[in-house]
Amino acid sequence: MYNVYFLTHFALMLLWVVPAFYLNYRLLKKYPNAAPEEKLTMLKSVQSISDKTELPASSFIPLVGVLMILNNTSFLQIGIIHFKTLLALIAIGLYHMSRGRLKRIITSMEGSGAVVGQGRQLILLRVITLVLLAAIVLLIFTLNGYFKTVFVVGSWIS
Repeated sequence: MYNVYFLTHFALMLLWVVPAFYLNYRLLKKYPNAAPEEKLTMLKSVQSISDKTELPASSFIPLVGVLMILNNTSFLQIGIIHFKTLLALIAIGLYHMSRGRLKRIITSMEGSGAVVGQGRQLILLRVITLVLLAAIVLLIFTLNGYFKTVFVVGSWIS
């Protein structure tokens, strides 16, 4: 059962990280120089993609992580897991803060309100979240998790 939890956790992490890279790249590249109408369209598109990928993943990753720990309590003896969990909880909190900021910007732009500086705050929150996610992935790789992940995923594919 642990392998099922592990693969689910891995798949959900991919479902969060890959769209995060894409959406952050898109925001960094196009948002600062776009016209207000283009910004609104882009933000609605970002919200739509985020609603379908990042939101479910960031909601179910902690649940699957808890199931993994309940299945194998020896993880609680590894100090780096505590640090990884802390980073993950901070990343989830920042991600949900960025979603709130995104909704506020869209609402303000639809009502012709001022959004001065809020776009930069949104991008900053998303970039910090992405950096934390990358740090979590690097922590996994430093624990020889890379080889275990490749082995487990490979055994399920073949």
